Amino acid sequence: MTPDDGSSASESGPLARSPRDLIRRDCKHPGKPHAHGTRVAYVSDRCRCTRCRAANRATDRRRTDAITLGKWEPFIDSRPVRDHLLLMRKEGLGIDRIAQLTAVPRSTIQRILSPDAKPPERIRSGTAKRLMALGSTAEQVSSGHRRWGRDQIERIEHRHDAARAPAGSRRGGSADSLAGVASPR
Repeated sequence: MTPDDGSSASESGPLARSPRDLIRRDCKHPGKPHAHGTRVAYVSDRCRCTRCRAANRATDRRRTDAITLGKWEPFIDSRPVRDHLLLMRKEGLGIDRIAQLTAVPRSTIQRILSPDAKPPERIRSGTAKRLMALGSTAEQVSSGHRRWGRDQIERIEHRHDAARAPAGSRRGGSADSLAGVASPR
Protein backbone atom coordinates (compact mmCIF):
# COMPACT_ATOMS: atom_id res chain seq x y z
CA MET A 1 0.00 0.00 0.00
CA THR A 2 1.36 3.43 -0.97
CA PRO A 3 1.10 6.27 1.58
CA ASP A 4 -1.13 9.24 0.81
CA ASP A 5 1.74 11.72 0.94
CA GLY A 6 3.42 10.39 -2.21
CA SER A 7 6.30 8.60 -0.50
CA SER A 8 7.00 4.94 -1.16
CA ALA A 9 6.31 2.26 1.44
CA SER A 10 9.99 1.29 1.49
CA GLU A 11 11.14 4.86 2.29
CA SER A 12 13.26 5.18 5.41
CA GLY A 13 14.51 8.13 7.39
CA PRO A 14 12.67 11.19 8.67
CA LEU A 15 10.00 11.02 5.93
CA ALA A 16 9.23 7.31 6.35
CA ARG A 17 5.61 6.23 6.62
CA SER A 18 4.25 6.41 10.12
CA PRO A 19 0.84 5.82 11.71
CA ARG A 20 0.41 9.62 11.76
CA ASP A 21 0.17 9.57 7.94
CA LEU A 22 -3.35 8.24 8.36
CA ILE A 23 -4.32 11.75 9.60
CA ARG A 24 -3.73 13.32 6.19
CA ARG A 25 -6.24 16.02 5.38
CA ASP A 26 -6.60 17.35 1.88
CA CYS A 27 -7.18 21.05 1.34
CA LYS A 28 -10.83 22.10 1.06
CA HIS A 29 -10.09 25.76 0.30
CA PRO A 30 -11.45 27.07 -3.01
CA GLY A 31 -9.05 28.44 -5.60
CA LYS A 32 -5.48 27.35 -5.00
CA PRO A 33 -5.36 24.23 -2.84
CA HIS A 34 -2.51 24.00 -0.33
CA ALA A 35 0.24 21.58 -1.28
CA HIS A 36 1.28 18.84 1.12
CA GLY A 37 4.72 19.20 2.61
CA THR A 38 4.23 22.88 3.51
CA ARG A 39 3.63 24.70 6.76
CA VAL A 40 0.50 26.24 5.24
CA ALA A 41 -1.07 22.78 4.85
CA TYR A 42 -0.01 21.93 8.42
CA VAL A 43 -1.62 25.07 9.88
CA SER A 44 -4.57 25.82 7.59
CA ASP A 45 -5.68 22.28 6.74
CA ARG A 46 -4.49 20.73 10.01
CA CYS A 47 -2.75 18.02 8.00
CA ARG A 48 -0.42 15.90 10.08
CA CYS A 49 1.17 13.75 7.38
CA THR A 50 4.93 13.20 7.64
CA ARG A 51 5.83 15.78 5.01
CA CYS A 52 3.64 18.54 6.52
CA ARG A 53 5.03 17.86 10.00
CA ALA A 54 8.59 18.05 8.60
CA ALA A 55 7.80 21.38 6.93
CA ASN A 56 6.37 22.76 10.18
CA ARG A 57 9.45 21.65 12.15
CA ALA A 58 11.79 23.24 9.56
CA THR A 59 9.92 26.56 9.71
CA ASP A 60 9.96 26.53 13.49
CA ARG A 61 13.68 25.69 13.51
CA ARG A 62 14.47 28.66 11.20
CA ARG A 63 12.42 30.99 13.41
CA THR A 64 14.15 29.75 16.58
CA ASP A 65 17.58 30.15 14.98
CA ALA A 66 16.75 33.71 13.87
CA ILE A 67 15.58 34.59 17.39
CA THR A 68 18.77 33.13 18.86
CA LEU A 69 20.92 35.17 16.44
CA GLY A 70 18.90 38.34 17.05
CA LYS A 71 17.74 38.53 13.43
CA TRP A 72 14.05 37.87 14.01
CA GLU A 73 12.07 40.94 12.94
CA PRO A 74 8.50 39.93 12.20
CA PHE A 75 7.29 43.55 12.40
CA ILE A 76 8.84 46.89 11.44
CA ASP A 77 7.82 50.57 11.56
CA SER A 78 5.15 51.39 8.95
CA ARG A 79 5.90 55.12 8.51
CA PRO A 80 8.53 54.74 5.75
CA VAL A 81 6.23 52.36 3.90
CA ARG A 82 3.29 54.75 4.23
CA ASP A 83 5.42 57.63 2.89
CA HIS A 84 6.56 55.47 -0.02
CA LEU A 85 2.97 54.47 -0.84
CA LEU A 86 1.86 58.11 -0.76
CA LEU A 87 4.66 58.94 -3.21
CA MET A 88 3.59 56.10 -5.50
CA ARG A 89 0.00 57.40 -5.39
CA LYS A 90 1.23 60.87 -6.41
CA GLU A 91 3.13 59.25 -9.30
CA GLY A 92 -0.16 57.88 -10.60
CA LEU A 93 -0.29 54.33 -9.25
CA GLY A 94 -3.69 53.31 -7.95
CA ILE A 95 -4.29 51.05 -4.97
CA ASP A 96 -5.45 48.20 -7.19
CA ARG A 97 -2.34 48.46 -9.36
CA ILE A 98 -0.05 48.56 -6.31
CA ALA A 99 -1.79 45.46 -4.95
CA GLN A 100 -1.39 43.72 -8.30
CA LEU A 101 2.31 44.54 -8.63
CA THR A 102 3.29 43.68 -5.06
CA ALA A 103 0.94 40.76 -4.27
CA VAL A 104 -0.13 42.61 -1.11
CA PRO A 105 -3.88 42.53 -0.40
CA ARG A 106 -5.76 45.71 -1.32
CA SER A 107 -7.20 45.90 2.21
CA THR A 108 -3.69 45.99 3.70
CA ILE A 109 -2.68 48.87 1.45
CA GLN A 110 -5.90 50.74 2.26
CA ARG A 111 -5.34 50.26 5.99
CA ILE A 112 -1.78 51.62 5.74
CA LEU A 113 -2.96 54.66 3.73
CA SER A 114 -6.24 55.25 5.57
CA PRO A 115 -6.64 58.90 6.67
CA ASP A 116 -9.78 58.11 8.71
CA ALA A 117 -8.65 55.20 10.84
CA LYS A 118 -5.43 55.16 12.79
CA PRO A 119 -2.79 53.61 10.48
CA PRO A 120 -0.89 50.64 11.90
CA GLU A 121 2.32 51.55 13.70
CA ARG A 122 4.02 48.31 12.63
CA ILE A 123 3.59 45.96 9.69
CA ARG A 124 5.08 42.62 8.73
CA SER A 125 8.60 42.92 7.37
CA GLY A 126 7.77 40.77 4.32
CA THR A 127 4.90 43.09 3.42
CA ALA A 128 7.13 46.14 3.87
CA LYS A 129 9.85 44.65 1.63
CA ARG A 130 7.36 43.96 -1.17
CA LEU A 131 5.85 47.45 -0.96
CA MET A 132 9.20 49.25 -0.73
CA ALA A 133 10.51 47.34 -3.77
CA LEU A 134 7.87 49.06 -5.89
CA GLY A 135 9.23 51.84 -8.08
CA SER A 136 7.38 54.31 -10.28
CA THR A 137 8.18 53.38 -13.85
CA ALA A 138 5.98 54.03 -16.86
CA GLU A 139 5.22 50.30 -17.23
CA GLN A 140 3.75 50.15 -13.73
CA VAL A 141 1.28 52.99 -14.24
CA SER A 142 -2.02 51.45 -15.27
CA SER A 143 -2.99 51.72 -18.90
CA GLY A 144 -6.16 53.61 -17.96
CA HIS A 145 -4.17 56.43 -16.39
CA ARG A 146 -3.55 59.38 -18.72
CA ARG A 147 -0.33 61.36 -18.33
CA TRP A 148 -0.30 64.77 -19.98
CA GLY A 149 2.75 65.79 -21.97
CA ARG A 150 4.28 69.25 -21.71
CA ASP A 151 3.05 70.23 -25.18
CA GLN A 152 -0.51 69.21 -24.30
CA ILE A 153 -0.44 71.28 -21.12
CA GLU A 154 0.92 74.32 -23.00
CA ARG A 155 -1.76 73.98 -25.69
CA ILE A 156 -4.52 73.85 -23.06
CA GLU A 157 -3.05 76.83 -21.19
CA HIS A 158 -2.87 78.79 -24.45
CA ARG A 159 -6.54 78.01 -25.26
CA HIS A 160 -7.54 78.86 -21.71
CA ASP A 161 -5.70 82.21 -21.83
CA ALA A 162 -7.22 82.99 -25.24
CA ALA A 163 -10.72 82.31 -23.96
CA ARG A 164 -10.26 84.56 -20.93
CA ALA A 165 -8.81 87.50 -22.90
CA PRO A 166 -11.06 90.55 -23.59
CA ALA A 167 -13.26 90.20 -26.70
CA GLY A 168 -11.29 92.77 -28.76
CA SER A 169 -7.90 91.13 -28.15
CA ARG A 170 -8.83 87.59 -29.22
CA ARG A 171 -7.08 86.35 -32.31
CA GLY A 172 -9.72 84.27 -34.01
CA GLY A 173 -10.46 82.26 -30.89
CA SER A 174 -13.91 81.87 -29.43
CA ALA A 175 -15.35 80.28 -26.35
CA ASP A 176 -16.51 77.44 -28.59
CA SER A 177 -12.89 76.62 -29.42
CA LEU A 178 -12.46 75.33 -25.85
CA ALA A 179 -14.76 72.37 -26.52
CA GLY A 180 -11.77 70.08 -27.13
CA VAL A 181 -9.60 71.37 -24.28
CA ALA A 182 -10.18 68.45 -21.95
CA SER A 183 -9.38 65.81 -24.53
CA PRO A 184 -5.73 65.59 -25.60
CA ARG A 185 -4.87 64.72 -29.17
